[in-house]
Amino acid sequence: MTGSPFGRVTEGELGQLSQVLWSWPLCEGCRAGNGCVIVGCPSQRSKRLLRFFQRYKDLTASYDPDVTPNEQPALRTYKDLFGIIQTLKLQQELTRAQLEDRLFHDRPSHTPFSTADKERAIDLAVRIMIMVHCSTQRQSSSVLEHGIYRIPWQSDLTFSQFITHIFPMTDHPSLNDGKQSSSDMKRALTAKKLKKHAGLKFRPTDDLRSHLKLDRKNDTVEIFHRTAFLKEHLRLTKDKPRNMSVSDSLKLQVKPHQPSFNPLFQQPRLIDTDN
Repeated sequence: MTGSPFGRVTEGELGQLSQVLWSWPLCEGCRAGNGCVIVGCPSQRSKRLLRFFQRYKDLTASYDPDVTPNEQPALRTYKDLFGIIQTLKLQQELTRAQLEDRLFHDRPSHTPFSTADKERAIDLAVRIMIMVHCSTQRQSSSVLEHGIYRIPWQSDLTFSQFITHIFPMTDHPSLNDGKQSSSDMKRALTAKKLKKHAGLKFRPTDDLRSHLKLDRKNDTVEIFHRTAFLKEHLRLTKDKPRNMSVSDSLKLQVKPHQPSFNPLFQQPRLIDTDN
């Protein structure tokens, strides 16, 4: 173990992260590191993303290369990490095994990469990209003992197939039939009412797949609390068809804008914990 190679995260790095994730068209001042020079530059929304940026800092700081003296780490700088995210978005026809080979085969190297570290690098990129804990088919016993379950991304699945698997698209007619009763039901689903009438408690989660997961034993609902992160994704699909494919969504670095995925995204009173 050699310690995280990322070092201190700068504002410039966060700006580049936002460009990679959400295609932010930064103004000339931001690109030069001198601050915004035009009204409407997306970097002016950065304050709303402080929680997500802090999570990014925590995740990258926790990356400790798993290498032997005769191996080199899979990630040397944040640019390597951003390169993996870009490849995930643009080369979705590749399976995980093919992706790993493509990412590291062409990188100049005099020493081999650690297999375990290559897998961890991809997992870290996925986690930052879609806020889901993922792993290869193999999970260490220490991870399982600590109760940290990571969704396995099998080596023969493409990234879009993995997304489809973990976020299955199932319509909810009672919430999406366009009737007045549906609108009334959605308006009734507020955190305040659920706490008062159902006795539910809310617990924050950093794993998007756990959003709205109910722990019946403890009457607790998990809430994904990086709402500004989600809103940036939804901005990109505002003028797109609601039935956009997973593949096209990933090219924009967004989740499919489907009723199954975001039936309550329209209810900020319930999940808008960033504000």
